[in-house]
Parts: sequence; structure tokens; C-alpha cells
Amino acid sequence: MRYLEAIFSRLTKLAIKLLIAVGLFSGLYTAAPTTEPSRPMASPPLATTLEPTATSALERMPDMRGGQKRFLPDITDAVPMLAPTSTAAQESLPVSDNAIMAAPETAVQTTAIPPTSPDASTPAAAAEPNTAPSPPSAPAVPIAELTLHVRKSVVNVFCTSARGGSFRPITGSGVIIDPRGIVLTNAHVAQYFLLEDDPLYGIIDCVLRDSSPAKRAYEAKLLYLPPTWVVANAAQINNDFSTGTGEHDYALLLITASLRKDIALPDTFPFVAPERDVETVAPGASVLLAGYPAGFLDGILAQRDLFLVSSITDIKRRYTFSNVPPPLLDVVGLGGNILAQSGASGAAVVQTTTGRLIGIVVTSTLAPTTEERNLNAVTLGHIGRSIFAHERKTLEQFLANDPKSLVAAFAEDSFLLLKARLEKELQ
Repeated sequence: MRYLEAIFSRLTKLAIKLLIAVGLFSGLYTAAPTTEPSRPMASPPLATTLEPTATSALERMPDMRGGQKRFLPDITDAVPMLAPTSTAAQESLPVSDNAIMAAPETAVQTTAIPPTSPDASTPAAAAEPNTAPSPPSAPAVPIAELTLHVRKSVVNVFCTSARGGSFRPITGSGVIIDPRGIVLTNAHVAQYFLLEDDPLYGIIDCVLRDSSPAKRAYEAKLLYLPPTWVVANAAQINNDFSTGTGEHDYALLLITASLRKDIALPDTFPFVAPERDVETVAPGASVLLAGYPAGFLDGILAQRDLFLVSSITDIKRRYTFSNVPPPLLDVVGLGGNILAQSGASGAAVVQTTTGRLIGIVVTSTLAPTTEERNLNAVTLGHIGRSIFAHERKTLEQFLANDPKSLVAAFAEDSFLLLKARLEKELQ
């Protein structure tokens, strides 16, 4: 019986790999709807408008992924990615403070916070959303203590290549979400791990750095990156500026070795636990941001003097990708912030009242100053639904597996196919 089950499992994996391969090179591949069985959710086209209704009050996310140059990551994704948007476009969004808004009809250009060049649940019965901002709550732990802990859990994803060298690095942020060294970052940052040792891109070397200023700390391997994101965004890898919504814009890395002399890899890592339910996070909720913004640095300074930045702000707006009620919280708007710049993609967004991670920075609008920009973060809710759509497991179930086996499974089932899709664009 076990023998038959093993054969069936192997045949199923082969069939999935064949379907992904066909889809990656034909543009036909799409993941199952990003939803858990009890919460249907569709993934409508980017930058389409949803008319607000009693059951769909969340704002529709605009398309503002962001300018990835071959330098430092740019935060310019509309929803999930940090991308600049125009003031007019922002004003066209619904004004209800506690609504998840529909995106404007005209695509808003934003800049993703992924690596680029330094040039830059509401139940169905709840018909009436509460439009008043949430009153501030006392933090579960003192802010100073929480900030110190979160900062210890944030890393800098830093990639260099023979083509760009030290003058044109790729830099982004990430946050450790598991004591075994699992790092959550953006897909537009982690995609470069697919191109390590790739002659077409100039032999990329990606490492994780920590401390402030950032210093080389760890080697890491790609544990997971959703194929859907690669299919939708591979064509932008050569763009100086890329755009998007941030949908499926996440990836997981596993720390595998220490790069510090005489310092072994720790048995456990400081981490920020993911929040299991982000649907009730409302405007006014206090959050702590932490990452490595590099938008105002050149390549040399990004390598030598890149500092970890943390900031307290609050949720300004809530967004959804779904056309199907009840709307689910996929992205939160954070307004203007010091982290609204290249390199902050993947930065941690932690709710101060719980000390848990509710999302990672993904896009930002463009404006002369960070104060004038609008920073966005993709939520753990969306990431969990996306993983369920691809893997038929919740995030918690997925991470319950041995991380090294997850790395091996991804390498066997998806890595080479996704790498080939990016190489096709580089050619």
C-alpha cells in the first residue's frame, strides 16, 4: 500500500512540474484562487476598479510596483510593491477611513521596494464597516523593547554581480519569522537568488547582512517563491522601473551558513512571529516598521554605510485584490514614511499592540520626499492565502515541515523552471 502511495505521489509531482513548465513558457499558468476553502477569493486583473458595495468596502489596490534598476531595489509597486503614484490618483480613491478601497480606473505608477538601483475578515454579516479609526491601545511590550527585538530580526538582502559589481548592487530587506532562520521578503527581491552563478546575468552573489551599518552575516537559499509572481513579472527584470500590485509578491529564504569568521551559525535566531489573523487590523492601528532603505545612497555607500532604520506609524488605508465578498485584507497603506524608498522592500511591519508581524513593505508611490510618498505593505493574510492556493497548506502548516526539506523540494520542483523563465527574458 505504501509503495502504491509513493508511486502516486511521484506521478502527481511530475504532473505538476509539467503543468508549471508549460505555463511558464506559454503564459497560461495561473495559481488556484488565493483562498482558503471557507473564504473564496478571486484574483482579478491588475488596476481594475471595484465599485464599493455593502459587502465589498475595501479599497481596490492600484498598480504601483516599482522601479527596479540594476542597482538598489526601488519601492514602486502599487499594492504589494512599492511604487510611486500620482496625487490625483490617490485622491480618486474612496475616502472612508476604515474601508478597503477600490483602485482607480487609471493604473497608478508606483515604485516597488524590491532590489533596484540606488538611482531609486470581515464576516459577511457585517454590512456596515466601522469608519472610525481605531483608538490607540497600549502596546503588549514597551516600544523600546519591541523595537530592539524587531531590529535584531531584520536582515538586509544584498546581491552583487560581475556585471554591476560594487557600484551597482541590488539591495532589499527581509525579516526572520521562524527561529530556524526562515526569512520572509519580497519576490522581487528574492528573484535574484534564482540567478546566482548565472552567466547571463553576470554571476550574481546574494548574501544576508545584519547590524547597523549592515555587515555580511549569512548565506541563504531560496525556500519558496510563488511561480505565479514570476509568470506575471519576469518580463520586467530588465526594466529600470517596474510596476505592479504586489499580489503574490513574497518569498521565503533559509539561512544556511555563517559568513563571519570564528562565529558559528546559531542554533536559534531572533524572530518576529507572524500574526494569524490580520483581517481586523483597522486604520489607526499602530505599527513598527524596520528595514534597510537605500534610496538616497549610491552603490558604494549602500555596501559600506547602509543603516537599519525603524519607525512608528499607523495604518492609513486597507486594500483588497478580491472581487468576491466578503473582501479580505491584502494590503495596508502606511502613508509617508522614511522607509518609503528603494531598499525597504521586505521591511517588517509589526503591530505594536501584539508584537506580531502583520506584513512586509512592498510598494510606494513616487514623490520628491519620503514624507510625500505613500508606502504599502502586503499582509500576512494575503501571503497565507497565496501559499494555500499554490501548496494547499496554510502558512503555519507549510512552515511546520523541515526547512531543509522545503529547500530541497523547491529546488527539485520549481527552481530550474523559474530560473529558465527569467533567463528567457535576460536573453
